[in-house]
Amino acid sequence: MNKVLVATTFALSALSCNAFAAMDSKMEQTLVEVCQTGLSDDLHQFRTTITHHHINKKQVFPKLVCNGQNFYQFAKSNGADRIAAKVRSYMSHQVSITDLASADKDEQLSVTFSTAK
Repeated sequence: MNKVLVATTFALSALSCNAFAAMDSKMEQTLVEVCQTGLSDDLHQFRTTITHHHINKKQVFPKLVCNGQNFYQFAKSNGADRIAAKVRSYMSHQVSITDLASADKDEQLSVTFSTAK
């Protein structure tokens, strides 16, 4: 029984290590190049980088983080407004609603939302 438990533990730990493995260096370099395009407002360089690396914009841009910011915010904060406008439609939309009927009368009510459109 103990042998089965030990074998199962090793098998599961091996699987979990693979799940959290770091990305390969080629993928990392590709994403660094994409982030670097957010430093300038050069649409030609942006399109060339995206096309050259076969980037799926719908999958990458909602999840890509450059220096702690999503790619849209990163581009905007670096003055790359045209590039930010290109990726804005790929960013995820979030809506948070507070139930007004269940709120206390002294409680502040807030509605938070972010949209890319």
